[in-house]
Amino acid sequence: MITKKLPDRRGVSAVVTFVLLTSVALIFLGNWLIIAVPNWGTEDEVRHTRQVENQFVGIRASAKSLVRADNTMFVIPNSLTMGTNGAAWKGVARANGVVLFDPKESSVKLNDSVPTTLAATKGNLVYTSDNQYYNDQSIAFESGAIIKYQEGNSVMIAPPEFSANISGTETTLKMVFMSLTGDADLVSGNIDVVVYTRLNTREYNWYDWTASPKDISIEIRTDYPGAWATYFQTEMRKNGFKETPAPTSDKEFSVAFTGDTCTLSVANVDYFESTNAVVDIYFD
Repeated sequence: MITKKLPDRRGVSAVVTFVLLTSVALIFLGNWLIIAVPNWGTEDEVRHTRQVENQFVGIRASAKSLVRADNTMFVIPNSLTMGTNGAAWKGVARANGVVLFDPKESSVKLNDSVPTTLAATKGNLVYTSDNQYYNDQSIAFESGAIIKYQEGNSVMIAPPEFSANISGTETTLKMVFMSLTGDADLVSGNIDVVVYTRLNTREYNWYDWTASPKDISIEIRTDYPGAWATYFQTEMRKNGFKETPAPTSDKEFSVAFTGDTCTLSVANVDYFESTNAVVDIYFD
């Protein structure tokens, strides 16, 4: 009898098993790199952005408390986290950031034939992220406000100390004009830095124009005019003022902004209350 010898397929099944396991491993690794790692990185950087926002609000709160108390004796430190550490076991890259102090100017002027500057501010503190996954953004502290900027859009996350009130036929504007002064400075990287605030001077002024009401313009020179314009429009409308392109009568206002300036104009102001504060800023 003649018999046919069957081929030995034990080696083939081992190879097939190896190929299948390798494919599964590659799919898992691909999902890890393409989906999981970016998601983890984005979560870390979003969390860090919120942390920096809160830290900037803390810096602003320190400055405001010193101004309100008219206290030039104390220096208040606030921590600022520059970036994320990343997670090596996740494969998430570390992100850095940059914090910059840069002098800029803004002012409030009377709309007379020869404008008179009543108050002026200068200086801003800006953090800019250098993220690996989440969209980069900037957070700025200027003229007493905190502003967030991302992808061409800016929003005010903490407003300045400003109010506009109508009592009968009388209009009152109030604002704290906060300057940030000190040497220009820049820090970059991943480390935490300490931002110190100290009140240098505070000056209070009260103007009574009831005998001859004045037209006022508050002109903010800024990299974020859209955020300021939205804020002023919202506040003025909320307090009963009417928006018009050319305010001339009681309770009328306009807001205009260009590439680097936002201007609030208010007609027939009876009282104007200003606090001009100078706050020193420095890093360690």
